[in-house]
Amino acid sequence: MYNLIFSTIYVAVGLYRIVSNEHINWIKSGFFVIGILYLINALFEIITHYIVIKNGTLRKYSFWAFHKDIELQNIIEIKSVANDYIVFSETTKLKIQVELIADDSLEELKRILSELDLPADKTPFQQTDNRQQTTNNLITQ
Repeated sequence: MYNLIFSTIYVAVGLYRIVSNEHINWIKSGFFVIGILYLINALFEIITHYIVIKNGTLRKYSFWAFHKDIELQNIIEIKSVANDYIVFSETTKLKIQVELIADDSLEELKRILSELDLPADKTPFQQTDNRQQTTNNLITQ
């Protein structure tokens, strides 16, 4: 969504700068080029699936980097930062922008990530079964 907004702004500023000058200055038309690149990226994100989990691999597609993979079994930490998730393995860091994921797919992603065997301090997902059992034990004692 942000790329679409930025692309519109950059294209508008770039077109204004190109039209308002008598001759084309390539430095001033840089706004237009950047806007077109942002627009292509935004359309790519809308058309393709952003996140795919297949055969135990979490894959994030991006126009700029094509794709980035993390094996689910290699995930050592998940952080929740500003409504986004950052997934870490020993060698890879993958940022997942939650706003780009459909609601039903987001629930499925949360379910899969919450089922990973991670320590409580390494995941934002609560282990509701363990917490409920602990609460019940505290109440009965």
